[in-house]
Formats: sequence, C-alpha cells, structure tokens
Amino acid sequence: MKRRRWRRRLRWIGTTLCALILITWGVSAGAMVARNQWFGDTYIKTGTAHGFVVCQWHRSTKDSLSTHPNTGWDMHRCPNELDFGFEMPYIEILGLDRGWLALPCWLLLLIFGIPTGLLWTFRERDLPPNACEHCGYDLTGNVSGRCPECGTPLQEPPATLE
Repeated sequence: MKRRRWRRRLRWIGTTLCALILITWGVSAGAMVARNQWFGDTYIKTGTAHGFVVCQWHRSTKDSLSTHPNTGWDMHRCPNELDFGFEMPYIEILGLDRGWLALPCWLLLLIFGIPTGLLWTFRERDLPPNACEHCGYDLTGNVSGRCPECGTPLQEPPATLE
C-alpha cells in the first residue's frame, strides 16, 4: 500500500514539474525573466531566456560590489522572433569564482517527462479491498472462491457482509 502511495505522489509531482517546465519554456521563448541575488560575496543570477534555464554566478570583492546590479526580479521582452532553444546544454566555468550553466527546457522536459510518463503508463490500479485482482469486480459476499466475472481463482476468501 505504501508503494502505491509513493508512486501516486511521484506521478503527480512529475506531472506538476512537467507542466511548470512547459510554462517556463513558453515564456522563455519570448521573454527573459531572471532573479538576481547576493549570497555573501557571490552574485547569483537565475532565470530563463530563449528556451533555456540559466544560472550565472560571480564572486566579487567588497570594492567591486557597486558595479553589479541590485537584487530582485528582472524581466525583458526578447526581440521579435521566438526562440525555443533547441540546442545542447552549455556550461562555462571561468575558475572557481565565476561561470554559468544553461540547460535547454526540452532536455529538462525529457528528464522529468519520460519517468513520469512511465509511472502513468504502468501504474497499478487502486482497487477496493474486496476486488478481484484480475478484473476489479467487487467480490463482497462471494463464497465460491472464484470471480464470477472472469473466473480467476481467489487467493484469499473475500470478506463477507455481516
């Protein structure tokens, strides 16, 4: 029973993630949305643009803090054409103090979509407690030891109504 519950949760978490990735992908084709944040002396910018989810980081010294943008949200419209980012991921690390990572949304959708699709395809049916394992027929009150619907022999006698 616990295994079914976890699979059900994973199905819905995966479905929600895939929906969010699709929304992000659609928005990023025509706009750039980013969140700028300082963590100690490291400036981190995460966002989405041109079909990619992007994370950029840059470590600064105290005297160069004024040259970087403030924290908060940043949003711009992209040029007239739509770009859905059908390209490969890109990683650029320029030493330990700066770099960036760009993952295309189509790759994220594949990573989360395939396992979610498999969980939905091969899900176990949620059967009532007194149902036939083969066809799902309600066996409450059955004393014959066989399912009257499909003829499958029962492993345990079903519970009777009292």
